Amino acid sequence: MSKLAKAILIFCKCKFDFKIIKKEKLLIFDTLSLEFASKFKKFETLDVRHKVFNFWLLLENFLYLKFTFKDYILTFISKVNPKVVLTFNDNYLLFYELKNYFPEVKFIAVQNGYRHKDQSDVFKKYKNKRLFADYLFTFGKNSEIFYKKYLKCNNFINLGSFRNNNVKLKKSSEKKNILFISQFRSANMHKGDVFNVESQMIKIINIFCKKKKIKLFLATASTENYLEEKNFLLSKLPEKHNVRLIRKKGRFDNYSLINKFETIVFVESTLGYEAIARKKKIVAISCRKEKGKIISPFGFPTIKSNKAFFFTNFGTKKEIFRVLNNVYNLPQKKWLKKYQKKLNVFMSFNKDNIKLKKTINKLIN
Repeated sequence: MSKLAKAILIFCKCKFDFKIIKKEKLLIFDTLSLEFASKFKKFETLDVRHKVFNFWLLLENFLYLKFTFKDYILTFISKVNPKVVLTFNDNYLLFYELKNYFPEVKFIAVQNGYRHKDQSDVFKKYKNKRLFADYLFTFGKNSEIFYKKYLKCNNFINLGSFRNNNVKLKKSSEKKNILFISQFRSANMHKGDVFNVESQMIKIINIFCKKKKIKLFLATASTENYLEEKNFLLSKLPEKHNVRLIRKKGRFDNYSLINKFETIVFVESTLGYEAIARKKKIVAISCRKEKGKIISPFGFPTIKSNKAFFFTNFGTKKEIFRVLNNVYNLPQKKWLKKYQKKLNVFMSFNKDNIKLKKTINKLIN
């Protein structure tokens, strides 16, 4: 499809607003970031998802023969004239080019998802671009190391997960049973069993749970495709009475759910890494493959090994049983003493995101 055809398709689906763009000290880059913006009284919002365009700005750009979406973004920022541009869309790489056009503005990115090996290819496409941020708030030191390979930043700050930080830590009530985090995506079903590993893994994990005489709880990922996900997750189970599905309701419900369990199992889910900050025992089975290669080996980019006490990049029954036995049989106190400090490099915890709030308030006031 040509660029012109794509542009026409976008304009046919989008909406237009006719408001006058106001000058504000804070500009929220991408509507994904609006959940944080509620902490501030005044701000302007830039939609970069091609859903809403400002009619007057488009008209002005058209008159000056500026037709690209990048032109639209640059004109929008010029109109707002902010002190700070904030985004939670940390893998929207065009954001990191903007400092080149507005050297006086502070650009702040907040990590929104765990960036795995497959994300490296996205950044590599921009290897000839000058990518820059004034502040980058990361999940932990490991993510900081990842970003430093691809962009320049004056201030890396380990914040942890913004959403995770907004929910209080609590002691586990389900100390006996195990929670598995599903990453089902309906759009990925055509990729086959090598990619969609969850149902086969659940079959093996359930055998382990039955031997231990405990229940296996499954945290589903879908809201709209729940029934499709349910059928997929349970498709390999000969007996289903030992398994309990927990239907996803909202973003913050996930953290309340993680609070309940002591042992969390996942493939490469961000929520699994967030469980680290909640001081949970984790089992990572990062065996998802595409084109014969592991997509997201645990602990990328700092961990080079394929297996250790609590993780494995292999999906065999022997390996899954090994890591499950290791972690499940280890008392919580010993886990915290032996592994918690080491794992904090992957996910920090900053209650109520104080670090982020203080930084932005200092810059805009």
